[in-house]
Amino acid sequence: MCRFRSLTNAFFRDAMGFLLMFDLCNEQSFINIQSWLSQLQTYSYSESPDIVLCGNKSDLTEARVVDSHRAAELADSYGCVYMSHSVMFSYL
Repeated sequence: MCRFRSLTNAFFRDAMGFLLMFDLCNEQSFINIQSWLSQLQTYSYSESPDIVLCGNKSDLTEARVVDSHRAAELADSYGCVYMSHSVMFSYL
């Protein structure tokens, strides 16, 4: 993550919206979201960019370590929208 930090800051400047994804089965992934949100607030030129916080792997209920309530609270505290989803692959 740190290796590409200088590149991401340049992309933040011109963006009007962001989709931040984290792994619902990985505590550190969720903790890192706060850092990403801080970076967006610092480097985004838009005063109020649209931000969607998205929890991934919601179908893995037994492995889940971040509950919906906690994720929704974080999203609310930053004025973001929160949603969760599972990744499903289908092969033709």
